[in-house]
Amino acid sequence: MTFKRSYWGDVLVTLHLPRAACFYSFIIIGTFLSPVIHWDRLVLSLLATFCFLQLTAYAVDELKGRHCGTTIPDKHYRYRAIIGLIGAWAIAIYLGVIINYTMFILSVFGAFMILGYNYEVLGLHSRLVFMFSWSFFPLVSNYYLHSLLVPTLTVIIWGVVAMVFAYLHIISYGNFSCKVSTCKDKPRDDCHGNLCEIRRYGITRETHRLQRKIANYEVLMLLVLTLVVIISHYGW
Repeated sequence: MTFKRSYWGDVLVTLHLPRAACFYSFIIIGTFLSPVIHWDRLVLSLLATFCFLQLTAYAVDELKGRHCGTTIPDKHYRYRAIIGLIGAWAIAIYLGVIINYTMFILSVFGAFMILGYNYEVLGLHSRLVFMFSWSFFPLVSNYYLHSLLVPTLTVIIWGVVAMVFAYLHIISYGNFSCKVSTCKDKPRDDCHGNLCEIRRYGITRETHRLQRKIANYEVLMLLVLTLVVIISHYGW
């Protein structure tokens, strides 16, 4: 038995809020590891991430195979991806101008890794790339965004911790390289997570409940880690 979502329900699902919350947590951790915090840069970094990751990257990912079983027209996803891309690059250029050109280089590299993973090109659709681009890179790059210093050993260690968390995320959600086309006609998936029970017009209630349960635990764990870093920054 499957359930159908509304248009805005589909939009909400394709924003992947729990996974994006993890990404935002890594940004905040990297920020508060810095000895200096620029609040305007933090806001711009979070906004650029929303534009590029949630508007563009996730729209492109859904266009590739309707992994979430949405029924939103393709052109709407294309408009969303373009708007997100414009917003993200505008922020990247601005930061590159007011800080230094390194910020623009970091933005291009991060965008390349994320889109490369979603498009599954150049061998970039792998666990290692996901762990690096979704956790280590945003943490370390945001440390640099505020401090303009070479990452310290402490920052690198936190980056590795973030990669471990990303690996646990992969284990929880199953094999990310699983193609929906291989699962949509099967009552159970072959992707080690019971998360490919995707039908042409929706997903099973069992899968939906499992996804929410896993997501809640992940967000809670990252929230605790983020609070620890913030408290340590202020020496409370």
